[in-house]
Amino acid sequence: MSVLILLMGLVVAGTGIADFSGRSRSPEASVERYFAALEAAEPETALAEIAPAGREQAAAFVRNSLGNRYQITGIAVRYPSLLARLGGEADRPIAVTVFLDITQKDGSRWQAGPQVALVQEEGRSYLESAPLMPA
Repeated sequence: MSVLILLMGLVVAGTGIADFSGRSRSPEASVERYFAALEAAEPETALAEIAPAGREQAAAFVRNSLGNRYQITGIAVRYPSLLARLGGEADRPIAVTVFLDITQKDGSRWQAGPQVALVQEEGRSYLESAPLMPA
């Protein structure tokens, strides 16, 4: 009986560790790290959440966005439809929509809900471009 309880405990612990590890690589975590870095005026940390191919183009926009307050009110992750997955498309996140309340350094406030495509590299999701950056 005690062996069974020990095994169950190990399974629960292992599942929790795997879940925690997976969450740190999730699109939601990437979005949260990106906006936390902007608030903390850490441009390199924010740029690290953008796919390597998009970082140079996003750098000026990221620097201009530093120091504002970003309250994330929701994050929606888009996956391919069931039909697309049955057709062979990978079951991985393809886009993220972030719902934000933004307070700029001058005190002006506004809301936004940008959608950003996701890029899969090195086993994790990156933002294809900087959220809120004009196309």
